[in-house]
Amino acid sequence: QPDITVLAIPPSFVDIFASKSARLTCRVSNMGNVESLEVSWWKETGGKLETAVGQRVLQSNGLYMVEAVASVCADEWDRGEDYVCKVNHHELLFPVEERLRKMEGE
Repeated sequence: QPDITVLAIPPSFVDIFASKSARLTCRVSNMGNVESLEVSWWKETGGKLETAVGQRVLQSNGLYMVEAVASVCADEWDRGEDYVCKVNHHELLFPVEERLRKMEGE
């Protein structure tokens, strides 16, 4: 059974331009079940963000994937602040943290 993977996906320029907000996506894959899954987005300097956890999706390998999304205003994203996706699941030995930040020139 593959290990659980956590991937932080930055917002696309098109989304930011169209909606004036930045969608931060945290994709958690390869889970046997999602009952004990806890996912939250945090702003490094400002606490927990409202995080919408999506429905579980069955992957081709028979395991599950879930995406959790938080939105911040485009100005906040443009300032280059750090955002952290925190994931906890009973199949993980330790909680996993993935960081996102707007890179220069993006």
